[in-house]
Amino acid sequence: MAALHADTKFNLLAWDADNLGETLTRDLVGVLQHLNFRDARWRYRWAFRLPDPDAREKLDSLVKAAHLPGPS
Repeated sequence: MAALHADTKFNLLAWDADNLGETLTRDLVGVLQHLNFRDARWRYRWAFRLPDPDAREKLDSLVKAAHLPGPS
């Protein structure tokens, strides 16, 4: 049950970050780009990089599979 709760919480965080990124792209970055680079054919996009919630488990699995010394 705890894994489901954590997964749901991460999905909500990712959804909120994506929506905020779209809002910032439209309302801030797009306006600034239009004012500074009016004829540009490219577009900037605001995006958030979220940490992987399973990063520790993936690292531990890799360390065990490769028989490497684990993180301290």
